[in-house]
Amino acid sequence: MPTNRRRLLKKAGLYGTGTVVGLAALPSRTPRVQAPDNDFPHPETLPELASDGATPIEEETTAFAVWHYKHERSGFRATAPINVVFTLDGTDSDIEDVMSVLDDIGWYRSPEEYTRYAWNYYEDRFEVQHATAAETLFGNVGRHHVRCWQFGNTVSMQAHEDSPGFPRHTIESYESTRTFIEQLYGVRGWSVASAELEFGNDQDPDHDGRVTVISP
Repeated sequence: MPTNRRRLLKKAGLYGTGTVVGLAALPSRTPRVQAPDNDFPHPETLPELASDGATPIEEETTAFAVWHYKHERSGFRATAPINVVFTLDGTDSDIEDVMSVLDDIGWYRSPEEYTRYAWNYYEDRFEVQHATAAETLFGNVGRHHVRCWQFGNTVSMQAHEDSPGFPRHTIESYESTRTFIEQLYGVRGWSVASAELEFGNDQDPDHDGRVTVISP
């Protein structure tokens, strides 16, 4: 994250540790989902919020998460940007319906990963990830990987591609997994608005601060 975007928050919250297990990976990447022309239905309504592009949206003002955080001794530090959100207003869907699409293509729901947190606007506190999934259990061949939180009728997803390596690895791309998620849900009939909202949470290597909106 660029220096001017780093935020070290010292709000009281939950404590957790990451999980690291020294086991070999199961090398099985998901085949690419490709839809012609990305001609997906557009969500009927979109959230009325946007950053000016220079300053991230304040999480104390929106039900969407904007970052996910690592818990450190001094507080919570933003480590990766939210880049996909699901709007569930007017539906009976919840986070399990969102995750079921990943279940259907064989992703692991309890992958080896570090514990991360997001800010719950309604409860005024940090909460550990509500659901996660990855295309391989470990990741030493690289993998798409998502963490999700449901606050109210919205699900915030942090989607990224891990570099090959286990347990130590880096984030190779945000854009590749955001695009993968758009394609995956779009071909299954969900409405998709690619890079529709400006959250202002730009981050290297390739997140431009724009967030995709998906709805059932």
